[in-house]
Amino acid sequence: MTELSPADFTRRGLVKKIRGTIPSARVSQAFGKRALYACRGIFNEVLSDVYIETDHSKGP
Repeated sequence: MTELSPADFTRRGLVKKIRGTIPSARVSQAFGKRALYACRGIFNEVLSDVYIETDHSKGP
C-alpha cells in the first residue's frame, strides 16, 4: 500500500464516537487549541460523542 484512501463520511450512523489527540511541538500552544476548536466544530455537527485533547511539548 503506497497511499491512503480517503474515508467516506457521507452516510450517517456508521461512526458512534470520535477520540483523538492533537500533538504540537516547538510552536505556540495556540496552534493546537485552534486545530482543536476547528475539529470539534466539524465533528460536533455530526456526532455528540467527541473527545479530542491537545498534547503540547516545548521540544529540546
